[in-house]
Amino acid sequence: MAKRAGVGAIGMLVHPQNPAAQETAARIRERLAADAIPCWEESTRATDTDISETHLAATRLLLVLGGDGSLMRAAQLTAPRDIPVVAVSLGRLGFLAELTPENAVDLLPQFLAGNYWLDRRLMLEVTVARADGTSTTVLAANDAVVTNPKPSRVLDVTCAVDDAPVTTFVADAFIVSTPTGSTAYNLAAHGPIVAPWTQTMILTPVAPHLSSIDSLIISSDARVTLVASSREGAVLTSDGQIDVPLASGDVVHICASRHTLALARVNPRNHFYATLVSRLIRREQWGSNAPSGS
Repeated sequence: MAKRAGVGAIGMLVHPQNPAAQETAARIRERLAADAIPCWEESTRATDTDISETHLAATRLLLVLGGDGSLMRAAQLTAPRDIPVVAVSLGRLGFLAELTPENAVDLLPQFLAGNYWLDRRLMLEVTVARADGTSTTVLAANDAVVTNPKPSRVLDVTCAVDDAPVTTFVADAFIVSTPTGSTAYNLAAHGPIVAPWTQTMILTPVAPHLSSIDSLIISSDARVTLVASSREGAVLTSDGQIDVPLASGDVVHICASRHTLALARVNPRNHFYATLVSRLIRREQWGSNAPSGS
């Protein structure tokens, strides 16, 4: 039986510019009101400071009505508080979604009764240690990416694992991905798809120059160290949401976080394999139909 079943409020993060998200949220609110279950709602663009800590502390389940990017923003809120998340597929791919707008209201009672299992996904703890002794730490559910702030410029990324030097990549970017993120930027960079519940990290350079390593899969108990340099500097991005500028002498330390992204599931674990090919086909179809320059 899942944590918080039958106790507390239902939270909803709703994409503010998606009509299907707004319509689905209205139907969910109506169902919750009929069962006298408290509910709060915010935009998927809300931050930690926008949402009351009182709301979050009383939340037993958070519904995210948006795309995978919306879920990445939600992970920043829920992981430190261990709040289960249910994603409603309203994006292009929906690799993390459990529900659709068509079945969300019908399946909601299962979640309200606690008849779900928790699919706990590895997250990364990413720390930038600066030369002046200060540091910045962020979480990542999908990936941590180091890039050159100038488009179309390469950078050097020196990578070490458990203090052992691997190599220096000359590349457009360098990705450290979770298994969850293996179907995101890592896949676009021709990295491997990894079963999302495995305890691994994937290291993938983007468009590397004369590299003998396309990708490297390592254990989640490893420690990754990156030093990036270019004439223009570098930027660390967490889940495509949080940017941390990197100066000369800064060192990026990446390890598995003690926090996890807890996805509430009613489908069995092998649902990932059963739907993988259809989602990849949808990805290819969307790419071929995308407007020029999108």
